Amino acid sequence: MGNRARIGIGIVSGDVFWVQVNEAIHRRCLEHSVELVPIFRSSFFAALTEDERTALLEEIASQELDALVGWSFPESLSYAVLEMGVPIVHVFETVVEHPLCISPVG
Repeated sequence: MGNRARIGIGIVSGDVFWVQVNEAIHRRCLEHSVELVPIFRSSFFAALTEDERTALLEEIASQELDALVGWSFPESLSYAVLEMGVPIVHVFETVVEHPLCISPVG
């Protein structure tokens, strides 16, 4: 067996649909030896100072994630994470265009 994949997940909602999505993701990850790392931070959606942005990106980098899955991350943070080589799977449409980024449409 190879290295265990580490996927950052940022899908947080009390809506029944998203609760079911989260449960399905967790079940599949257990079946495939994938480690889920919670990455939701309210600071993703707040205006960040340059120091806060740098600290957040360093925190994401330190997690050594193979990919991020979640809500549409702010454009500036998305590009910075993508440039670190971490793919992002947005669960909603995004304007971010990058070879390592995917969203439901586009």
